[in-house]
Amino acid sequence: MKPTLLLFALLFSIAGYSDAWTAKLPTDSLDGSASQLSNPPSSTDPGKVVAVREVTLKAGVDPDEFERFAAEEFTPTFSKYVPGVRAFILKGNRGDRKDNYAFVLVFDSQSTRDFYFPREHEGETSVQGTALELWKPGQEMIRGRLMEYVDGISETEGYTDYVPLGPAAQPAVHAGDVVALRAVTLKAGGDPAEFERFAVEELSPTFDQYVPGVKAFLLKGNRGDRKGGYLFVLIFDSINTRNFYFPSRGSGEFNMPEEPLSLWRPGQRVIMDRLLGYVVALGGGATVEHTGGFTDYVVLG
Repeated sequence: MKPTLLLFALLFSIAGYSDAWTAKLPTDSLDGSASQLSNPPSSTDPGKVVAVREVTLKAGVDPDEFERFAAEEFTPTFSKYVPGVRAFILKGNRGDRKDNYAFVLVFDSQSTRDFYFPREHEGETSVQGTALELWKPGQEMIRGRLMEYVDGISETEGYTDYVPLGPAAQPAVHAGDVVALRAVTLKAGGDPAEFERFAVEELSPTFDQYVPGVKAFLLKGNRGDRKGGYLFVLIFDSINTRNFYFPSRGSGEFNMPEEPLSLWRPGQRVIMDRLLGYVVALGGGATVEHTGGFTDYVVLG
């Protein structure tokens, strides 16, 4: 199973922040002195926002050094100094972008994203006042340190902000997890509201309850290149779990040994029988496992 295209998206637990920093955030994005992440998203704020970008290392950059930077500087800076935001570097492990990278910002709510970036397609030019003061450590990490390793990043294009659909689509992701991504497109005449209901009430709960070590959910583009589009995400709790179900690229459900297949069966049914009823066939085949059009990313740091 190896989902797709533009990264990813993912959903991470947000650590607590110092009172001095969090006191400056909008009160509707906080629960007391901690992030609102510990509470289910309300009807007025759909929960986390996941902003994703693919990045390319500059010629001559040592991948090991870049990955050290990701784990020891990039992610910790946001965790410690930028309230309501986490940042991660992902490395392609299988698929179209194997051995390539993406960087992900996870805002603990849409209110927090809008606090820092109130207007679409304006990047950091729209960050002002208190938001700019709080964003500074992250700005220096992205515009300063990250740019030492990767080719230029546009502030206004080449990105998508995704919102997870439903309370079940708010799982924690940790270093070493495998995040499999696939962009999906509704069939002609499909009802977005019904598709989103399916994702919230059937897709995510099925994996949560019946498929050990795997979460599944749907993200919806909120800003950027794929605004209004969808991303289907699987999160395996380790490379070993992903390899248990799918031991090699192209192995697919139809070649899955009996033991993992018996555990995977509920997920297979909700994907094959239900998901494919709403979307254009994944990869042009009867299975979500195929030879192209996906990337499995490992979370660094």
